[in-house]
Amino acid sequence: MHGRADGQRVRGEAALALLIHAARRLGAPRLARQLPAAEIDAYAFATAYTLGARAWLARQRAPTWRTIERSWRSCLAAAGPHRLRAQLSGTLQPADTWQLLVDSGAAFDARYRLLRAAQRSVELSTYYFQADETGWRSAQALADCARRGVRVRVLVDHAMLAHKARETPRLDRLVRLLHDAGVEVRLWHDPRRPFDSNHRKLLLIDGRTALVGGRNFADHYRLGQWRDVDLLLSGPSVRPLGRLFETVWAATTTPAEQPPAPFAPWFDHTPSRLLHDATACWSLACIELAECTIDVELPYLVGPSLLTHCLVRAAQRGVRVRLLTNSAQSNDLPYTTYAAYAAMRHLLGGQVDVRARRGAGRTLHSKYLVVDGAWVSLGSHNLDYYSSRFCCETNLQVHSEALAAALEDCFADGLADSQPVDLAADVLPLLRGAHTLRLFNWLFKDFQ
Repeated sequence: MHGRADGQRVRGEAALALLIHAARRLGAPRLARQLPAAEIDAYAFATAYTLGARAWLARQRAPTWRTIERSWRSCLAAAGPHRLRAQLSGTLQPADTWQLLVDSGAAFDARYRLLRAAQRSVELSTYYFQADETGWRSAQALADCARRGVRVRVLVDHAMLAHKARETPRLDRLVRLLHDAGVEVRLWHDPRRPFDSNHRKLLLIDGRTALVGGRNFADHYRLGQWRDVDLLLSGPSVRPLGRLFETVWAATTTPAEQPPAPFAPWFDHTPSRLLHDATACWSLACIELAECTIDVELPYLVGPSLLTHCLVRAAQRGVRVRLLTNSAQSNDLPYTTYAAYAAMRHLLGGQVDVRARRGAGRTLHSKYLVVDGAWVSLGSHNLDYYSSRFCCETNLQVHSEALAAALEDCFADGLADSQPVDLAADVLPLLRGAHTLRLFNWLFKDFQ
């Protein structure tokens, strides 16, 4: 059954590619005219995959977003926000040492240093590699580890790797390099939930040092165009990540009946737990309890949503609420722009300070929340519809004034490199003119 579905998707993908090429030549719609010819096959794959996922949701009679958000509200009401926040967070240990990696080049230099220093084991979970300079250099560093006797295990999302293979055709050679060097590579896929993705980003070295955040392995993450942040952590708080990786690694060959449980202070979300998304519910509890400040940096806004409603309520009761996100120009997922600007309209109307990164190719990709200078969530979860509905995510959720202060410094740098979003000048004109994007927003709400 699964093979037949894959064959249908491949045929649909080929037909879509022909259709998009024809639309691009005709110049309509404008979105097709803007697509680079080299990326059309990748867009056709993504569109066919998305249509398949939408059909799968319909067959599963998956809960609507109204039902999902009602469940999240019920979680808050049943436990109470104080208790829920305590249940879904932890603390860093006194023996831990850590630093934030904001500079893109330094973040990858740290990765390569960690790999050179590895003695026993390397465990890597990532959404994708790209067959560019960064991807090849990273693959070579992993291969070097394996050749000198380090056990190297790499977990990559199967669908995103297939998507990237259409953008960078040499990707199969990169994967073969890893295999030939003795790296154990598994493509993450759950046959019971065929459209879920492994979006976790973590690198574990010898079970003692971890690097977590939002970066994948591609030039745009390393060369500075994209804004992101990683946490480099050593000490006892790393150990739960090792248990989590083992659980997820084993599930790629023998899918577990139950998804991974929380390993505090790390909280792992799987889409089968959609109605009780730990990171979404924890974030909402923290926002509801905020007394002074909320600073949140998110790439892909959706709204109006429960998240934006909670942020507006916080601002209206006197909390200083600031949001950093992408503009239409910097957003790497243009079909999400309508949802993002609808969210901005809601937030700006509620007195939330919204700032956007500007400029084509300068995508903001950081994902973190800081509340009252003490409560922190940092990891791979975008707090958008797609992360909750289809992605496996891992976030650090802690009470830490020191980490909060460091992220506030990071946030200040982001503010300096962004501009305020103006309702009349920026938001309303886009919403009035984005007819195609409005249709995409209606059709593909779960994928943004």
